[in-house]
Amino acid sequence: MKPMTFERFGRSYHLRIASAEDLIAAAELNEAHWVATSAPIAGLNCDKALLAILDSDSNGRITCDDLKRAIRWLCESLSDTSGVDAKSDSLELDAINTEGPEAPAILEAARKILASQGSDATGVLTLAQVTATAGEGDPAYALLEKLIRLQAGTIDFANNFVSFPHLYDSDSHAMFEMGAVAMDARRFTLAVQVFDRTLHAEMTRGSDMYVMYMEVDTAQETKLELAVPVTSGGRGNLRLGMHGVFYDRDGCDHDAKIVDIIENPISMGEALVSPFKRLARSLSGKIGALTAQAEKNLDASANATLKTPSAPQAKSSGL
Repeated sequence: MKPMTFERFGRSYHLRIASAEDLIAAAELNEAHWVATSAPIAGLNCDKALLAILDSDSNGRITCDDLKRAIRWLCESLSDTSGVDAKSDSLELDAINTEGPEAPAILEAARKILASQGSDATGVLTLAQVTATAGEGDPAYALLEKLIRLQAGTIDFANNFVSFPHLYDSDSHAMFEMGAVAMDARRFTLAVQVFDRTLHAEMTRGSDMYVMYMEVDTAQETKLELAVPVTSGGRGNLRLGMHGVFYDRDGCDHDAKIVDIIENPISMGEALVSPFKRLARSLSGKIGALTAQAEKNLDASANATLKTPSAPQAKSSGL
């Protein structure tokens, strides 16, 4: 196996994944060095059929073990992994490892499809040919589709799970990015879907990030909830209830409203003055409490004076 190659993305080093060999290296890499160890499939912009294949236990989440199993099965099923490197959705039958797991069933299904279409039984099979053929529900066809989808999509998926190169590239999007928000004469380019805002906010408070939680009106019955970090500039006019425009990855626009904010310093300037603001709030609160108590004491004293009868005055003798 060739040595692992790490590249600097942002402020940290991530495993470079550009080939089948890199995938094998990722499968051997300790999970502590993976950027993500578990992710809900509902929040990923990816081939849904591929996500279903990776989610082998159908629990709605993909874990390190799920991806490792898929990588090992893929590489064991192929004697030639050049199609993996090319992210190809066309499978050459000669590339199938005849000694690999489920190889006889995969080859039989592939040859049946090619024969039914009058093609060379030792030729090339595309994903479109597999999904269009009559054979749905047949385990052999499912295995063939699994092999082609994993060949085409595993490198990209691993680059959004083991490593996050697209997160730091302004010209591409990570699979978990939902779109961008225009608000307060600014554009916030990172928005991720949130499924449990209370839990997410609890974790976010310890991140030292300023994060807006937004509800987005879409064609769905339930509103889409997003977490949108603010990483530059200042607070500006950002506030609860403020409306903006959310642009999804297809370029469609939707109304978005801030429903919660986790306030942390955004810039160095805000970080420098933050302790003084906290001190000012603390002093203001204490002074307010003292003033309120003083007012209560004054009211109590005045009420006591009014309720106490005054002593009768002696009449003037006129002398």
